[in-house]
Amino acid sequence: MILLCIALSIAIHGQNVKSESYSQPEYFSKIGQGAEKNYLLDDHAPVRTYYIAAVEKEWDYAPLEENTFNNDMSTAKKFIYNGDRQIGSKYTKAIYTQFTDGTYTKEIPAPKCNGFLGPTLKGTVGEKIRIHFKNMASRPYTMHPETYVWYNDDSEGARYDDNTPDSQKFDDQVQPGESWTYNWELRANFGPTDDDENCIGVPYSSHHKPPKDRDTGLVGMMVVCKPGILRDDDSRVDVDREYVLFMGAVNESFSWSIDENVHRCGNPAECKSLLKSGNKDFIDSTIYQQINGYIYGNGPDFEVCSGEKVVFYAFGINSGIQTVTIYGGIQSWVNRRFEGISIQSGIAKVISVNPEGTGRWLMGNTNLDSFENGMFAFVKVNQCPGIKPLTTIPSGKTVRFYIAAEDIDTCSTPNGILARAGQLTKERAEREQEFIGAGKIHHGRFTQYTDETFTTPVPRTADTKHFGDFGPHVYAEVGDILEVVLKNKLKNRKASFVPVGIDIEKKYEGILYRNDRKSKLLIFKSLLMWL
Repeated sequence: MILLCIALSIAIHGQNVKSESYSQPEYFSKIGQGAEKNYLLDDHAPVRTYYIAAVEKEWDYAPLEENTFNNDMSTAKKFIYNGDRQIGSKYTKAIYTQFTDGTYTKEIPAPKCNGFLGPTLKGTVGEKIRIHFKNMASRPYTMHPETYVWYNDDSEGARYDDNTPDSQKFDDQVQPGESWTYNWELRANFGPTDDDENCIGVPYSSHHKPPKDRDTGLVGMMVVCKPGILRDDDSRVDVDREYVLFMGAVNESFSWSIDENVHRCGNPAECKSLLKSGNKDFIDSTIYQQINGYIYGNGPDFEVCSGEKVVFYAFGINSGIQTVTIYGGIQSWVNRRFEGISIQSGIAKVISVNPEGTGRWLMGNTNLDSFENGMFAFVKVNQCPGIKPLTTIPSGKTVRFYIAAEDIDTCSTPNGILARAGQLTKERAEREQEFIGAGKIHHGRFTQYTDETFTTPVPRTADTKHFGDFGPHVYAEVGDILEVVLKNKLKNRKASFVPVGIDIEKKYEGILYRNDRKSKLLIFKSLLMWL
């Protein structure tokens, strides 16, 4: 018999990213107050200038050609491998690329972790952003901020029928080889409020034909900060490290470049026919559940130091809600802690993380379908010289739970009745009968016991009867050591206990995956002692 004794420290600590070195300038409270005219920025407002071009490049979603989570290629192979009926992981994409000046000859390299994202633009409330945009791609594209900035009609970069004259539509369709200058103002009534984080994220993308432009690759992030936050080198005074996370499905079959990319197939004629007929298997193989343009952890690890204050500007676009979870630590949004933070399309959230336990930690979408199709990456927490942990080992009491993973059989409709709302149609009645007649369902459940003998279950009370097949509540107070002794009673399956949203050491993680990019060895981290 193997028992897992898992000790989890409940070390909830402050994560307010306003550090002691930051004090809000007095004039900030006056910006944007009173009449609308006070929001206006005059000709003396500071201007940040960027030179950005849309450039067509080859992109590889999986340069390692591996599933770096557990080496299982059964699902990953349709996205990664080239074949007669699938394209593989390499595509031509249009990518926002930053240059040093208006000659557009010297490219400014983007951070590897950014993948195919455009450059991260930054500015402070009270400033202007001026973007000299050149379209070096093969079709019309634009630049459009999703929210939180002010612009005139000739700097919107979004094409639609807005009753403006043609002279104000050049920004909505920058033709190949042509250029346009976008002027965006960071006015106080569009920027972060007192209740917001010190900086907020503003996604930007091409808005000539928005869904297709974005699937082709033209997306990026702008960061708008309160006065006094950005240093001269654009780093923040209140955090130690910043990353951008673009999470969502990218449909390459919907990209403007799909006709070119089908020629990457082993059998281009076959793939072209599959695309034209809308073959489901082929279309599915071109939909990438990606993070910054990488699938199955093929991108670089997001490296941080234990004890640092780290922020992730996370956003989605073109697809539904994504839920990002970083295992092994505490994450917060607007100073509220969550085990998973939902990201809506077109909206950015600033996720604050204070990494503690060293090691390589899983980060991904907790939606099972997205995760299985590759939407995960890794955060590598290093022990760096001169950086002390933000918290100390808790000195409170040890709270122990005895929990077993057990096989159970349950019926989803034990009374033979389904609760319903609305009129009962014939189709619904037939569907209900299928559920009622389905019989028992075999699955696993966590059950709490009174002691280490695992012979006497803790009885359900009137307050816990409604838990049904859910496991028991595991609870402790701030400063306590939470210890879970797990016994696996499952007949033919392995089990573990995975805590989310609290500080733990790597050895108590409870998830089986590769802990080294360079090694395919799978290591299970959960054992504290053998009993």
